[in-house]
Amino acid sequence: MSTETHKLIIIGSGPAGLTAALYAARADLQPIVIEGSDPGGQLMGTSIVENWPGTKSIMGPKLMMDMKAHAKSFGTEFISESITAV
Repeated sequence: MSTETHKLIIIGSGPAGLTAALYAARADLQPIVIEGSDPGGQLMGTSIVENWPGTKSIMGPKLMMDMKAHAKSFGTEFISESITAV
C-alpha cells in the first residue's frame, strides 16, 4: 500500500468545488478534485442557467465544462472516483 500526501483534495465537482479548485490552483496548492459518480453536479442536468454572474443565459453543462476547463488550465487534477469514508 502506498501513501500519498496532497495539499488539498476537493470532494465534488459542482460550482462550489470547481470555484475552490480554481482559487486553490492559482494559489499553487495543486488541488485534486474527486468528481464522484456525477461529474459537474446538478447543473449537468439543468437546461438554462440565468442567474450566473456575468452571463445572461448559459446551458448548465456548458457552464460546468467551462469551469472545469478553467480549473484545469491552472493545473487542477481531476479523479473520477467516489469517496466512501473520510
